[in-house]
Amino acid sequence: SAGSWVSDKQYHLKARARDNAGNTQTVFTPGGNYNGFVVDATPPVSLSTLPSSAAFVNAVPTLSGTANGDLAGLSKVELTLYDQTANLYWDGTQWIAQSISTLPASFGVQTGTVTWTFDASGVTFTSGRRYGVTSKASDSAGNVEAAPVSTAFTFDTQAPSAAISKPQPGALTPAYSNNAESARTLTALSGTAADGGANPTG
Repeated sequence: SAGSWVSDKQYHLKARARDNAGNTQTVFTPGGNYNGFVVDATPPVSLSTLPSSAAFVNAVPTLSGTANGDLAGLSKVELTLYDQTANLYWDGTQWIAQSISTLPASFGVQTGTVTWTFDASGVTFTSGRRYGVTSKASDSAGNVEAAPVSTAFTFDTQAPSAAISKPQPGALTPAYSNNAESARTLTALSGTAADGGANPTG
């Protein structure tokens, strides 16, 4: 009979034959009359961890994160890379607006909490824009992650700038110092600093 299977358990099934003469099969052969199988109805989970959420970065060589598909084990992890500023999706070669594209992540072992990676060296990021990464895992039992989580980061390659406003350059040598050769005493230093562009790091 089918019985009631409990999820996230590994089961072993044995079968043996008996003939009319009373002989009974005594040897169990894996893959023959002895098989194991897993019942797994739990969806896998995943998370993007690099770049970290709300981070400001000036280079993104790799996207990475974690995933867990126990008990059946992971079969695949797919990513969505979204330009939140321009409303575009990376399809593997270019940014497109037509539809959401999924990108295959790489990982080694299938069981336990594993690390997945995606080579982002070919992605053309634009300074000042905010990007979102969503990962979605599938396991070998056919379960798909129910509620994929998104993280976002800002790409910023524009260097900040600084300027000195006090002391000001003047005729005195040196200007605004407390050296004996100066007529005035330096009592304060001041200046300005700015980080320009869209979505500046600060």
